[in-house]
Amino acid sequence: YNTKQSIADLPSPVPLTVVDPPVSFNEVMDAIWFGAMIIAMMILFAAWRQGPKSLRAELPPDVVPAELMRRVTAAIVDQFVGNTIAVVVFRPDLDALLQQWILEPQVDDTMIFVGKAVAVFVIYSTILELINGMTVGKWLLKCQVTDIQGNRPKAWQILLRNASKILDLIVQPMLIMMLISPNRQRLGDLAAGTVVIRRIPQPTP
Repeated sequence: YNTKQSIADLPSPVPLTVVDPPVSFNEVMDAIWFGAMIIAMMILFAAWRQGPKSLRAELPPDVVPAELMRRVTAAIVDQFVGNTIAVVVFRPDLDALLQQWILEPQVDDTMIFVGKAVAVFVIYSTILELINGMTVGKWLLKCQVTDIQGNRPKAWQILLRNASKILDLIVQPMLIMMLISPNRQRLGDLAAGTVVIRRIPQPTP
């Protein structure tokens, strides 16, 4: 038995296929968080450069900044409404999404649906505030969005304050701005020159 073989008799080498590992959920979230933090810092720096006078609210006597708990409750209501709209429109398999989110935290259908839900929430808030300055939550809690003089805000102000909600949802510590700003303004309000107010009922003469 001849153990020697020529090179021509050897089997052809099997080509190696290099498969890139899937992008982890944590890597994507870290990149998104880092980018959102940079944008948030730029907005804060721009607001600081304008000086305190440009941010000081000069509200009418019958108007006060809405209380923190009132704002939080309205936000919870609006988040529920926005998520409900997203579920009705996109009809996701909620059980499958929940399992993916808990057991397999990767860039998958769950993250895609979350992005869609955030987009629906921002669009919903923008449309209603453009109409009358109130979302469903603000209407129930008797709040309204105005400019810092208590007047109806311009369209670009509504668009800017609602677009910045994406940053608030990603960099949630930025919501502390509502605690330290004198008019309980969050990041988007500072950027857009808006404030969420509550009107004080005037006594009947």
